[in-house]
Amino acid sequence: MSFGDLKIPQKLMAVFAVMLATIMLMGGALYANKLSLEASVNRTETAYQSLRAADQAAFRLTRQENSLRGFLLSGDEYYVQRLEEAHKPKFLAALNDIRKLANGDEAGLARIAAVEAAYAAYRTQAIEPAESRDPLTRPQAVELVKHDGVADKAVEPVENAIDDSEAVVAAEAPPRSRLPPFRP
Repeated sequence: MSFGDLKIPQKLMAVFAVMLATIMLMGGALYANKLSLEASVNRTETAYQSLRAADQAAFRLTRQENSLRGFLLSGDEYYVQRLEEAHKPKFLAALNDIRKLANGDEAGLARIAAVEAAYAAYRTQAIEPAESRDPLTRPQAVELVKHDGVADKAVEPVENAIDDSEAVVAAEAPPRSRLPPFRP
């Protein structure tokens, strides 16, 4: 029995069944595509949030350097207070934001650990000795922050670790102009 031998109601039913099956397949494909797009948008948004947090960490590190130099230049305790009570906590908060965004990713957590280790070394080698209030050690503290002094050499690994983290995240994120954010 061929399709031509069927009665009209049976032909209509067969055609509608094929159309319905096609619509269901297309709907399933569209749904799968939508899920894939949402996952991609979420990864991209996480990458951009990570980049913003890394930029914030780099900015706060720069503010710490500036406050340290301000203290050594002026001797004003205000700069030490800003360094310890404003810039350092905001730097650490930015690192914590990056850690949360890493969401258990071992490579991301390793990059954050590298930044933290470099920052701890920087504090030990440059910030803590320079914060000394002893007038006899002030010339030594000023030597720390010279162009090629201990402070610049100690902060370089922190900056490099932050830059490396930014480069990895930026490489994973597509350009914003090619993929608009998904708004359900």
